Amino acid sequence: RLAISNQLFARPGVEARVACNGQEALDIVRKLADQGEPPFDLVLLDNQMPVLDGAECCRRLRAMGFADVCIIGMTGDPTGSSDRAAFERAGLDACVDKTMDGLEAVRARITAMMLAVEPPDAG
Repeated sequence: RLAISNQLFARPGVEARVACNGQEALDIVRKLADQGEPPFDLVLLDNQMPVLDGAECCRRLRAMGFADVCIIGMTGDPTGSSDRAAFERAGLDACVDKTMDGLEAVRARITAMMLAVEPPDAG
């Protein structure tokens, strides 16, 4: 699963950081913020991350002040399940399935974000 997800970021202009669990993700974001680095444009969370699940990680990121960061959740939980509903209510901007369609939705969001910040062609 990780290898497929990482392929989404293997493109020019996209810098990716990988965390092995939710606590590590928070630690990375907190360290960058403490160093005055700009926040991530997008955070991709798995709902079933070890140590700190995706829903709690999302809540804590929002509580840290990252209201403008796009947070997308990925889950294998079926639509209508209580775990998925709790994840969606945690402050996600979008929640996608762990399917090829879900990965394509994330890829489309990344592409749209890149196009929004790229300078226009000079010629």
